[in-house]
Amino acid sequence: MHRVLIVAAFTVWFALSGLVTAFAANEAAGVQPKSLALDQVVELALRNSMGIKQAELDVDRAREVADAAWEYHGYMLVKTWTGTDNLYKSYPGSDEHSWYKALSADRGWHIQQKTFEMTKDAISLNARRLYNDILKKQHGLGAAGAALEKAERDYRTVLALAAVGMSTNMQVYAASAGLQRAGSAAEQARADLEGAYRALNKLIGLEPEERPVLTTEPEFKAVAVESLDLAINRALSLDNNPYLWSKREGYELQRYVWSYTQPSEAGLIDRDKAWLSYEDARAETRNKIYELFDTMKTLEAAHASAQEGLALAREALRAAELRHWVGLATYTAVLEQKAALAQAEAAVLELRSTHASVKETFEKPWLAFLVPSTAFR
Repeated sequence: MHRVLIVAAFTVWFALSGLVTAFAANEAAGVQPKSLALDQVVELALRNSMGIKQAELDVDRAREVADAAWEYHGYMLVKTWTGTDNLYKSYPGSDEHSWYKALSADRGWHIQQKTFEMTKDAISLNARRLYNDILKKQHGLGAAGAALEKAERDYRTVLALAAVGMSTNMQVYAASAGLQRAGSAAEQARADLEGAYRALNKLIGLEPEERPVLTTEPEFKAVAVESLDLAINRALSLDNNPYLWSKREGYELQRYVWSYTQPSEAGLIDRDKAWLSYEDARAETRNKIYELFDTMKTLEAAHASAQEGLALAREALRAAELRHWVGLATYTAVLEQKAALAQAEAAVLELRSTHASVKETFEKPWLAFLVPSTAFR
């Protein structure tokens, strides 16, 4: 039983150490995994995303509708030429309706253009999130692997002590349970990393089994906000916020559409609903700015603390290795500090990647309404 448990632990450890199985197959075939920087992944995502292709088609369709509406409006004017008066006239209501339809179709086209630009922003952010998620999962896997190695050594030590009567059955069972928990956590970390790779591969057009080497570590740069009020005003400006611009244009469109909606009372209600939707988006944008600002500042404070913890963990490992080298500490103590260092590194990376996403959303608040969404994968 003990031998089986140890073998199982080693099996998990080797499987999760850099995803040995997948890379071994590539090496056997003489294939080196491709390296991808963050900007390359964003470019691939924009090139391969179904969301982008659908948004482009929506723009093309809206353009066709707008062109047809203007042509029909011009046709109505040509058909109502009156030679006796030597001027253009329209039959009652017909020209007015065609004019409104042309204007509304034109606004619909411009709204789709803005939607296309926002879709690109959302896909870019999602690509960066998925990229950083893999890096986080890799560090998490490293931490789980270090914890598993320590648990396996603890278990071996307890077994050795039990063999000479210096350890109880309860201690053996406790160490066995700890090894099993560490093995399960390591296997979960491996599965999480596999899932993160598949999600990114789907977005950028790679095969599910590919495991590219990601070369860009997330950077951390605190956001300098000169004035929160100015940031809010900038976020609420229609010139700076395509999401609010589209909401406002949706209202303007309804101002034309309601006149030929049947019954007209329903058209007026749709117009009023469009205004309420715009006002609600403004209020929600304001709230998002406050929320994102508070989150950024919290993350920045946490990052400073995590950096100190990382420095301490590195020093603790260095000291443990030195004590082990001179015979004053066991290798188990070294493994314990390795696990602590891996956890500290994972914590720093988590904060950096989260801060990067929050920072980008703060600067482009419309992303808060678009990401995350499976529509962009």
